[in-house]
Amino acid sequence: YLILGDEYLRNQSDPAKAIFYWTKAYEIEPSNFNTSMDLGIGFAYQKNYTEAIKAFEDALKQMPGDVEATQQLVAARKAASAPTG
Repeated sequence: YLILGDEYLRNQSDPAKAIFYWTKAYEIEPSNFNTSMDLGIGFAYQKNYTEAIKAFEDALKQMPGDVEATQQLVAARKAASAPTG
């Protein structure tokens, strides 16, 4: 499911399908750091920052202190609080 999700986001530009497959992967193995990261990136791509933040926080629970997860979380929080116009 992870590979299918990657395919749909990176090569098909279809974040909804990517998230569908990553969610399936998460249901099978919720402790997989890469799945949480992929979900966060997919949600951020869709500008669904609330879900992206949850996914990045989950990734950091699995791998505390990970630099990429921390950076993605900070970026999602910043985007979530940015004014829309």
